[in-house]
Amino acid sequence: MGLLDENSNQTFNELDLFMENEGIKVIDLPPHITLGTYENIEEVELLSYIRKFAKKYKPIPLRFSHLGIFEDNVLFAEPKVTKQLLNFHADLHQNYDNIYSRNGYFYSLESNAWVPHVSLSIGNRARILDALDVMLDHFSAFDGYLKYIAIYEFYPIEKLHTIELKRSE
Repeated sequence: MGLLDENSNQTFNELDLFMENEGIKVIDLPPHITLGTYENIEEVELLSYIRKFAKKYKPIPLRFSHLGIFEDNVLFAEPKVTKQLLNFHADLHQNYDNIYSRNGYFYSLESNAWVPHVSLSIGNRARILDALDVMLDHFSAFDGYLKYIAIYEFYPIEKLHTIELKRSE
């Protein structure tokens, strides 16, 4: 998953607090953009690949400019989709694109349907509408960066590694 800079994290954490104050459950992960989900990959091999990959990139500028809803069960903030962000995602998927997990198809290049986003709330229609109401009062566009790639293992949720994007000039 792509992790964000500290200012973006602070903004998303403040938005989470507004929702929590209204009794809306928030996501139990740091703010992130899912880059892919995979199965049956050796951790050491993936880590080696991500470390080499991260050396090719500086942090990716993002402009979180709007809200969206997937079906009626996920409210998200979406950054403006730029060529730089799409190229980053495509380059990352030069390896492992064909071994995505059961839920990972829509993050793959094969799907041609990746929607970079930070999920704000997941739940039933009523919860999403409540969360949207809170976001309409508190969300405004802001700039940030995709600064790290993190490797997580799911279920249970465990962060295994965090690698900073740090291309040297």
